[in-house]
Amino acid sequence: MTFSVDFLRALWGEARLRDERRVSEVFSMYRDVLHDGCRATLTEIATEFYGLRRSKVIAGSEVRRYQQTIEDRYDFEHVGQGQSRIVFRLPDDFRTVEEDLVVKFALSPMDDRDIQDGVIQNETEIHRFETMPEPARDHLAPLVDIDDDARWVIMPYAVEETDKAYCVTLQETFSDYGFELDLGITANIGWIETDASAELVAVDYGF
Repeated sequence: MTFSVDFLRALWGEARLRDERRVSEVFSMYRDVLHDGCRATLTEIATEFYGLRRSKVIAGSEVRRYQQTIEDRYDFEHVGQGQSRIVFRLPDDFRTVEEDLVVKFALSPMDDRDIQDGVIQNETEIHRFETMPEPARDHLAPLVDIDDDARWVIMPYAVEETDKAYCVTLQETFSDYGFELDLGITANIGWIETDASAELVAVDYGF
């Protein structure tokens, strides 16, 4: 699935509007990317994920069981999991747009380990996308929709880049604009394919 340049530019442009107006409701313009009732379903799933007891940092038994449940029930495709969030591709019947999208669900912190709250990571990602000025923002995977309580966020699907040299390239790009963003592992970056080319972007910037 490729993204039209116009679709991506509209998302980045919407963030400019948010900066200028300082009105949180601006993002409601993007809620038509989901079919009726799907936002509520995502919130129900997010609430369940956040309430799970985590026995391991990655893929604990309760998280893995619920992951399988929603894959079977909703046809979600598991993309990956970090320390504080778990990511799925949204199925066709959730989306009103042709563009391929992913949802990141927050996981709860672990009391016995220094593991950040997934809600805080989502909030950080939202804040960075809202406040980073152009043209630096054009190198962030744009947010499509956000939960009011930051339990989930949606962004375009990006093809993972496995060459770590690209992490350095993108870090240097942000540094040139005056921002330090540690993109030390390839899971933090990816390519959003468009009808014109492909955009190398940071896909995980919630840290």
